[in-house]
Amino acid sequence: KGILELIEASEILYKQNITVDLMLLNAIHPDPSSSAYNESVKEKIASSPIKDHVTLNNNFLSENEIMKKLQYADIVTFPYQNTQESSSAAVRFGIMAQKPVVVTPLDIFEDIQDIAIFTKSIMPNDIANTIKRTLEQKESYDLKKHQEWIELHKWESVSINLYNFITAF
Repeated sequence: KGILELIEASEILYKQNITVDLMLLNAIHPDPSSSAYNESVKEKIASSPIKDHVTLNNNFLSENEIMKKLQYADIVTFPYQNTQESSSAAVRFGIMAQKPVVVTPLDIFEDIQDIAIFTKSIMPNDIANTIKRTLEQKESYDLKKHQEWIELHKWESVSINLYNFITAF
């Protein structure tokens, strides 16, 4: 889901004297292509000039463990490439961590367009530029807007809105 591109983006930042510590939390899916992709990721990390700044965690983590790890992040990035998925459950963790969320410009992220920071494209250079800009402008991150979005999309709020919609007819 764009892990190789994120590593390349981090290498671009490194060449600009911006060192990021990249924490990759990516469980392996039972599909054989997931394991093959993970091997490509490991090879990329091993040959990368930023290998000492990359942590790869392929363990299946509980929601609490994920949230604890995301608290260490300055920003959370979902550099998805082309996907057939209709939405991303993982991006909700980034939102719930109340960190700036950087995503690639795919339809899968349309429902978070009010609070996500979109890259110009799915290319590593554009991902790097957006990460750099987000880190530089971190003080302008609108936590209040983020919290309002979370409140509006909690199950309690969604169920009340759905009930009101159904009973209005």
